[in-house]
Amino acid sequence: MNSNYRSGYTFELRIAGILQTNGYYVIRAAGSHGIADLVAMKTGETVFVQCKAGQSKIPLPEWNRLYAVASMLGAIPVLVTRDRLGRVTWTELTGTAAPRETRPGKQWHPDMVGAL
Repeated sequence: MNSNYRSGYTFELRIAGILQTNGYYVIRAAGSHGIADLVAMKTGETVFVQCKAGQSKIPLPEWNRLYAVASMLGAIPVLVTRDRLGRVTWTELTGTAAPRETRPGKQWHPDMVGAL
């Protein structure tokens, strides 16, 4: 197992644990190159989560595909990133993105659900 894969795997497990602690049932799409690394569910809510360790964003086509598929299925599209300093950011995608424009999103975290 190379170090990049191990780092991503460990990060996915950490995020899955946070979601589980907040009442979600989590399915990990192991080794997938699909739209989501994790699918988190609880009554009345499904979240598609894309995890990126060591990156602050995902390529535009991935962003738009995650948003489109989640929207079509009534799920919440979420990108969780960890930068090189270890800071973790949870972002709900709120629209499609275009080149050289700000990517539409807002802060999201599983413990925020129902608190707003």
